[in-house]
Amino acid sequence: MEHYLQRYAEPEVQLLSTWPDLTFNHTLVVPCYREKPDFLPALEREFSGAGLLLILVINQPDTDDGDHNGPLLDAIKARETAIWQSDHLSLRHWGDNGGLLLVERWRDGLRLPRQQGVGLARKIGCDIAAQLTFNGCLSSGWMHSTDADTRLPADYFQGLPDPIERSAAIYPFAHEDGPALVHRAHRLYEGALQYYVDGLRWAGSPWAFHTIGSTLAISAHHYCAARGFPRRAAGEDFYLLNKLAKLAPVTQFRQRGKLVIRARLSQRVPFGTGPATARIAAQLEAGEEPLWYAPQVFSELQKFLTIVRNSDPPDTFNEPWAEIPIQLGWSRFVRHCRQQKLSPEQQQQALKHWFDAFRTLRFVHLVQKHLHPPQPLRTLLDNPSPFDHTCQPEKQAISPN
Repeated sequence: MEHYLQRYAEPEVQLLSTWPDLTFNHTLVVPCYREKPDFLPALEREFSGAGLLLILVINQPDTDDGDHNGPLLDAIKARETAIWQSDHLSLRHWGDNGGLLLVERWRDGLRLPRQQGVGLARKIGCDIAAQLTFNGCLSSGWMHSTDADTRLPADYFQGLPDPIERSAAIYPFAHEDGPALVHRAHRLYEGALQYYVDGLRWAGSPWAFHTIGSTLAISAHHYCAARGFPRRAAGEDFYLLNKLAKLAPVTQFRQRGKLVIRARLSQRVPFGTGPATARIAAQLEAGEEPLWYAPQVFSELQKFLTIVRNSDPPDTFNEPWAEIPIQLGWSRFVRHCRQQKLSPEQQQQALKHWFDAFRTLRFVHLVQKHLHPPQPLRTLLDNPSPFDHTCQPEKQAISPN
C-alpha cells in the first residue's frame, strides 16, 4: 500500500497530511457530475450511525464550462461549515458519527481530462480512502464504490469477507421502475448482462461476474496492489476487476438485499449502462429489435476452454474459430509456456491469467462477428435459458487463481 500511495496515487492524498484526529468504520466513494442532492438524505437516514465517511468527488470534464454542480454543492455547504479543509478537500460532520469529505474537482484548473472521466473520479476517491486506511483512520479495510443514482440496502456494510483473502465483493442489483420506455430498456439491458454472465459460467469461465462500478466493494490492500482504478472515461470497473481477480478471489453476494439503480438514461460516459439503455430505448421506440450474443457463442467458448485445459497448449486448432486465439496472441502465450518450461499446473495458472476477462470478451465478440450473428435480445430472454440446466451451482467466490 505504501509503495502505491507514494508513487501512483493521485495528488489529493498529499492533502491529507493535516487530517484531524478522527476515525471512521466504513467509507463510500461516490463520483458526482450533474447530480441533484436528493440522494443524500436517504443515505444519511440509512447509515447515520454507521460511522461512515462519505467521499463525494464533485467533478466536471475540462470540455464543460457550465455550472452543473451548483445545486449539490449548495446543499452540502448549507448544512454547516467545514471542520477541516486542505485546498479543494473539506470535511463536514455527517449523520450521528460520520463525515462527508467533499473533493471539488470541478473548478478551473481542477477539472478532469475528458478522456479520463469517471475512472479518474473513482480513482481520486478510492486513493483518498486507501490513504486513510493506511493511516489507520478507516477500520474496515474495504472501500465501497457506488453512484448517486443507486439506493443501498440496509445490510450494505455487513458480512464482508476478509479484505486480505478477497480482492473485491460484488452486490446483487436491480433497476427500479421508471417511465415505461426507460423501464423496458433497463430491464432488457439488465437481462442482457445476466445472460452474458450466465453464458460465461456455463462455458466454465472464471470471469463470470458483473462489472458495474456502483455495485463494488474493494479491498484497500488489493486495490493498491492493482494500482487503482484506471483513468478511463468508461469501463474503469471492468478493467479494475480484471486486475483484482488475478490477485485474490472476487466474492459475489447472493442472499442479501439488492442495490436498486434508478431507471434513467445517461450519456455522461461513452459506453456503459447509461448509453446502452439509451440505445435500447431508441431502438424500441423506432420498432427495432435490440440484438445480443447467440447462445452458440458460449458453446464455442466452452470448446476452446475444454481443449486448452485438457492438454498441453496446442500450436493450432481445428475448430471454425481457429484463427481467433491467434489474433488474441495465442502463439506468444504458447511460446512463453515452453520457454519457461512450465509444469501442467503452472500452465493452467498462466492460462487463467492470460485468457482473462478482456480476452474472453474479445473472443466472444470475434466469434459473434465471424461465426454466430447476434439474435433478438427479447427472444433470447423470453425463451427458456439454454444455460439453466447445465450451469454449475452459483458459488460465493469466483477466482481465476
